[in-house]
Amino acid sequence: MIAQTTERIDTPRRAISPKAVFAAMAIIVAGVAATVSAVIFGGATSLSPYETELTPLVAQHNAVVGQWNEFLRDYNGIGLADPEAFDARAADGLALVNRLATESQGVILAWDKVEAPPDMVAAHRFAGAAMRETQDGFIELSTYFSNIVKYGIAFDDELRAGTSRLEAASLLWRQAREAAEPAN
Repeated sequence: MIAQTTERIDTPRRAISPKAVFAAMAIIVAGVAATVSAVIFGGATSLSPYETELTPLVAQHNAVVGQWNEFLRDYNGIGLADPEAFDARAADGLALVNRLATESQGVILAWDKVEAPPDMVAAHRFAGAAMRETQDGFIELSTYFSNIVKYGIAFDDELRAGTSRLEAASLLWRQAREAAEPAN
């Protein structure tokens, strides 16, 4: 089974605190499962310029991970007794992780252009590093799927390489969230 990432993003109806933005993107891995915590809305009525810039990036990031989640629900549900379906979905997985790595790059580039307020610089950097690690996880998983497509064999080393990146991203997201806390 491949690590699953589950997440939820709500369209902001109120201001989002910087802590909530980072919490919304935080990938938390437990065993082979990864989750992204839900967005927690604050009581303010407007977004800061920083929050305004981050909100669409959070939505884009969550859309990328959401596509991964949708694929995994189907892929992890395939029994090994049906090798043709498994191989066909691996080809879909290869195309997907390659596309998601590319889409992640766009989010990362946009994230790097956002100027964080002084009290959010550390949190912003940790979140950017977490996004890069997530992207690297997709790249590692492309090797896993590629080997299934080419050879019909799933190599555990490639799977572990990809999921370990997601676990590393989890730690970075947690650091981003913790770094954002003093700002709130």
